[in-house]
Amino acid sequence: MNVGILSWMIDKKRTGVNNYLYNLIKNMINNGKADEISLIHYERSDDPIYSQVNDIIIPEKPLKLTSAIGIPQAIKNADIDILHVPVHWYNQIT
Repeated sequence: MNVGILSWMIDKKRTGVNNYLYNLIKNMINNGKADEISLIHYERSDDPIYSQVNDIIIPEKPLKLTSAIGIPQAIKNADIDILHVPVHWYNQIT
C-alpha cells in the first residue's frame, strides 16, 4: 500500500504537528515501511528523511494554482492508495 503524506510542513521549523509528523514518518521507516511511503511537498529538501522514501515534488502551476491543481496531480501520478493530510487546509482534496 502506498501511503502519501503531505510533508511540506516538516521542511520548516518543527514544533507541534510538525514534530508529530516527522516522528511518525521516522517510526514508519524504522518499522520497515520506507518503500510504502511517499512524501509530497513543494521543493527539494536536504533532510535525510527524504532519501529514505519516495520523494514527490508538487508540480508548480501558474496563477497560484499549485495547491488546487498541483497537489491532486502529484497524488495521481504517484499512485497513492491513501493520503495523510496533517493539516485542515487541504480538506477539499481528500
